Amino acid sequence: SGESAIANLQAVDADREVDIQELLLYVANQLDPDQAEGIWLDYICALNNISRYGATKSTIPLTITGTPGTTKNTGEITIVDETTDEYYVNTSAFVIGSGGTVDITAQATSYGAITALSTSTFSLKTPSAGISSVAYNVSGTATVGRNAETDEELRARREDAISLTASSILSSIKASVSLVNGCTYINAYENDTMLTADTLPAKSFEIVVEGGDGDAFAHQRVHQGG
Repeated sequence: SGESAIANLQAVDADREVDIQELLLYVANQLDPDQAEGIWLDYICALNNISRYGATKSTIPLTITGTPGTTKNTGEITIVDETTDEYYVNTSAFVIGSGGTVDITAQATSYGAITALSTSTFSLKTPSAGISSVAYNVSGTATVGRNAETDEELRARREDAISLTASSILSSIKASVSLVNGCTYINAYENDTMLTADTLPAKSFEIVVEGGDGDAFAHQRVHQGG
């Protein structure tokens, strides 16, 4: 009966069995690259020598104008982009030259794809002795940061990396082209019939991309034997 000792034990065992089944299902899902999340996905990607991209900060080139001989330590000044209200700090110590200027690199205080326009107005968050103005250095080089790679992004990158060695020519070329810097979208279409289909000639394929450099894409195709 439901009040017997055996019935009570069965009820306890049933709850434990359900918990174990749920745990096993969770583990099984986390061993599937298409469903794994977080550190489980990191472990799977590590088997292919792929590591999750961490968060980085953007940098911008600036020209400091002020009194010659003025020195500042790393991170001593904070610059404000008045157009975007983003904050930057100097990444290294500097000395204003005899001409009254010095070129520096400043790093955003926040992670992510933060950008600054060369036409932006910059100022010091707090006045600093010996510095009169800050301007964008158009001859310098800026870098764009990023947020930490999401599970979806990492999963897609792993799939592309594996496809590089795929026996399918189309998959291999698509994976290779996706690695070109600046590529924001890619898709591949194939007509494996003997007749023209959707404007594609018989036995042909088409790669559609957005972003990136045309010459770089062409180089990737030659590299793949395309």
